[in-house]
Amino acid sequence: MAEADQATFWNKRYAEDEYLFGTAPNAFLAREVKGSTSIARFRRR
Repeated sequence: MAEADQATFWNKRYAEDEYLFGTAPNAFLAREVKGSTSIARFRRR
């Protein structure tokens, strides 16, 4: 795929304001966060 074609492809793909894959975390991420004991998780900024 030529460089110009790649740019066109990605620009079209992300031109929409809607999420491509939804907003819920995938199962792996949710499981990892749930099992995390990191103090960073509890800090307020």
